[in-house]
Amino acid sequence: MSLNGILPLFQPCYTPAPTLHDRRLRPRGLHRVGDLLGGALDLSHGAGDVGRGRGGVAAALARIEARTLVVGITTDIIFTPGEMRELHGMIPGSRYREIDSPFGHDGFLVEHEQLDGLLSPFMEN
Repeated sequence: MSLNGILPLFQPCYTPAPTLHDRRLRPRGLHRVGDLLGGALDLSHGAGDVGRGRGGVAAALARIEARTLVVGITTDIIFTPGEMRELHGMIPGSRYREIDSPFGHDGFLVEHEQLDGLLSPFMEN
């Protein structure tokens, strides 16, 4: 599926300088994923507030009944491993795993083998 038809709908929150990571993703059409997600998940307008109308974030997360795997990335400075462990602690029965990556928040786009190693067993059980 091409993101070209979707991308104009979102205004990027920021436009970072091209990185090695961008050059790797450009041939696959994924180089603007960060901009797309940044615009879609702009929390400054409350669009991503899971706790709104549900008694707060902790109360909303405490009601999750689905099997949940929370994955942190060792070098992520946007959603730090500590924050991901805290999120894991608020979701009953969730599991926490971590990916070791030098790519920070974008590690989930690059570390296919590590992510598959976490997701496949989780999805099979």
